[in-house]
Amino acid sequence: AGSHELVIAVAEPLQVLGASAEWLAIWRHSLASLRSLRQIFGKATCQRTQQLLLDTLQDGRTAAFRMVTYAGDGTLILADVEARPKPAQSGTTRAATLRFVPDLRPISFDPASGGAVPIMPRNHSALASESMVSTHVSSVFASPAGILLGEGPLQQILEADPRFSAIACVATEPSRPWRILAVNRAWSEATGFSATEAVGNTCRMLQGPDTSIEAKDALHQACTMHSPICLRLVNYDKRGMLFPNLLHV
Repeated sequence: AGSHELVIAVAEPLQVLGASAEWLAIWRHSLASLRSLRQIFGKATCQRTQQLLLDTLQDGRTAAFRMVTYAGDGTLILADVEARPKPAQSGTTRAATLRFVPDLRPISFDPASGGAVPIMPRNHSALASESMVSTHVSSVFASPAGILLGEGPLQQILEADPRFSAIACVATEPSRPWRILAVNRAWSEATGFSATEAVGNTCRMLQGPDTSIEAKDALHQACTMHSPICLRLVNYDKRGMLFPNLLHV
């Protein structure tokens, strides 16, 4: 498969500096007419995801998202998008590479609800709306040689520390296979898995057919490098139901 990529200037108006032939063919734009990244956004594009992407570009971070985009003829294209800053060079415009993995299933958009979903999901479970509010889950990496988050058992920290108690959190080992060491109550409520079921397992228990391969690759790379990352990806709860997940590591 070809590489579906855009190179854009980070500063407004997010000028498109280059596009691969594969991207232009799928999104049916010409490079001459594609002046700004905003031309691929529209009513069906989740505003929250769009803002997360723009914030990522401004901050010079790497992140991956699943979002609805627009082709040149107005067709909706659901895609996994990885944003990665280009190495800075003196005297050049700050730029980023956006790598797209298109999901070419037809998209249904309901203007009343603002929801946009593939008409034919890859499995038979209910597919969450792309514009649905995400569940916030943070992964905290702890050292087996000594917890660096504070004093006391890790489970207690996730429940009592105000940095973690208000959101769904999971703490894992700092290296592969990143086995789960502890989860808080909010995580169990969001996923349906108890702490007993989760501890010793890995976060792969939340993945399924609609979980973005691109997002998983970006997550694994960030975890291996011990670098922060923000992702928006599709996860599965204990019932097998999909939910969009805003993940901070």
